[in-house]
Amino acid sequence: MRKNPLVSVIIPCFNQARYVSETLESVQQQTFTDFECIVVNDGSTDDSLLKIKAFCEDDTRFRYIDKPNEGVSVARNTAIRQSKGKFLLPLDADDKIAPTYLEKTVGYIKQHPEVKLVCTNTRLFGAKNGDYDLPEYDYRRIICRNVLVCTALFRRKDFDKTSGYNPRMVKGLEDWDFWLSFLKEGDQVYRINEYLFFYRMKYESRNRSSFKSYAKVREQIWENHKDIYANYFFNPVETDEYQTLIHSKEYRIGKALSPILNMKWFYNLFAFFSRYGRKSADR
Repeated sequence: MRKNPLVSVIIPCFNQARYVSETLESVQQQTFTDFECIVVNDGSTDDSLLKIKAFCEDDTRFRYIDKPNEGVSVARNTAIRQSKGKFLLPLDADDKIAPTYLEKTVGYIKQHPEVKLVCTNTRLFGAKNGDYDLPEYDYRRIICRNVLVCTALFRRKDFDKTSGYNPRMVKGLEDWDFWLSFLKEGDQVYRINEYLFFYRMKYESRNRSSFKSYAKVREQIWENHKDIYANYFFNPVETDEYQTLIHSKEYRIGKALSPILNMKWFYNLFAFFSRYGRKSADR
């Protein structure tokens, strides 16, 4: 383990034994080597800890913390407190980064001190595959919905100006909640136009387990950031709920049918077949 690595990769892990080795391998394969990787086993009840221990024994840049389950926010904060890097990169224990992720993001943020956060394009894999094309970052947009993934590179000195990840965000969206604390209007965010982050899609997501629980988490974000929402207009078209609606299958079908349903000839045709059907039934 290097005494002063430039980057600390922070990985919380709860019951990800099936995927965590793949995630750690993606970090190990980085072309940029001046890093440490801290994995927090957050009270897993599967074989996650065994997988993590085995990996850390083979590479001194990796170390682990074993603790009772308190949620992803506490796990990230715990690892960051014990990390030494000048830059921080959160990474979930089932996702992956491309071999050049650190090389590209670290290179950019070092050359652009005015930039507060660097991320890359995202590609989905697992239950669903394809490019995850998020809209461009804008401060007023991120107030309405999260346009950043949790895996992005930022400076420790900027993290230290916040209270860290909010421990109350145990049902999801803790990364969005953190970005609202971390970013201020005028801060620059840069997205590298390469697909270097890979987000694993599962059939059951912690963030989308049910509409009711999701609504409660959204309400919690509002409670946590009332000062922001009191000072900025909340554009309903930019909200996550609205964007989910207009991209839903039901909305697309309704939109496709609406021109037809508004045509006079459609009603005439429907009336004709209705009359024809009744006459046929009478015979």
